Amino acid sequence: GEIHRQRGEWDDAARMYEDCLDFLREKHEGRDHADVASALSTIGLVHDQRGDACLALRYLQDAALMRRRMAGEDGDRLDVSATLVYIGTILYRKGVLSVAMDLFTEALQIRRAALGDDHRDVAFVLYNVALVHQQRGCYEEAVEAYSETLRIEKLVLGDRHRDVSMTLFKLGEVNKAAGKLDEALRCFEESLAIERGFSSPSSPDDGPWAPTATDADAGQRGERQQRQQRGQQSPSAGGGPDHAAMARALNEIGNVHLARGDV
Repeated sequence: GEIHRQRGEWDDAARMYEDCLDFLREKHEGRDHADVASALSTIGLVHDQRGDACLALRYLQDAALMRRRMAGEDGDRLDVSATLVYIGTILYRKGVLSVAMDLFTEALQIRRAALGDDHRDVAFVLYNVALVHQQRGCYEEAVEAYSETLRIEKLVLGDRHRDVSMTLFKLGEVNKAAGKLDEALRCFEESLAIERGFSSPSSPDDGPWAPTATDADAGQRGERQQRQQRGQQSPSAGGGPDHAAMARALNEIGNVHLARGDV
């Protein structure tokens, strides 16, 4: 199933994972088990990748319910959080913003309780919260969430990381939409400066995530894919110059100058 998934052969991958799920359910005699929940989550991820969001949600919701039961009130709920984020992301794409926000908010509470306020995984959920606020037109709340995301990313990743650049760009978007043109211009220019710093293929960066057979949790796997796809980055975003990101920033800088009358 993993080989088919990496090849993009979604139907074959789904069949293999379904057989695996049947085996695991029989092995564990229908009881809740981490392996069963992981298989449900992985099948949900595959169906999402093959374009069947409804079927993906069904499997992911089953995985989330099982993980909730296993964690109880006082257990480790980080696996629950990962699944909630992935469900929320699908619902966000479908325009179901209120439910997506509820899921992101719960996931954020779980992660803050388990990891503290300064963890990269907390920043990732905050970024999703900000996206929902931005889509709703709640720009003040979006600025707050993006700003907290940016604080954590700079703390954990440094000032010149590509995630920092994209968060700055999104912060510029919401400031521009809110009419705060000076702040928007500052964000776009800082984002552009970071992207220009990746002019050499040897520039340090995390690089694009590649799925592996040892990456067992599909919720976390889905998050890594979302990180890679954040802002619809171009394929060059792994270490060399991202010309599309630079073009977006330059375009927005021009738009801000136009809005200010700096022709």
